[in-house]
Amino acid sequence: MVVQSEELNPMKSADTTKKTPNKHDWERFDAMTEAQRHVAASSDPDAQPITPEMKNS
Repeated sequence: MVVQSEELNPMKSADTTKKTPNKHDWERFDAMTEAQRHVAASSDPDAQPITPEMKNS
């Protein structure tokens, strides 16, 4: 009897990737000017640019 690899390990043929909803509002982003995007990014405390001190630590 020949055993197929899927029979040995059913996870190989299963899709185990977690699907997450798209959290981005691309229409809103596309409607913003480059300057508005820059202001929005600069005001986000979690998205601050890397400083030279951060690079050297």
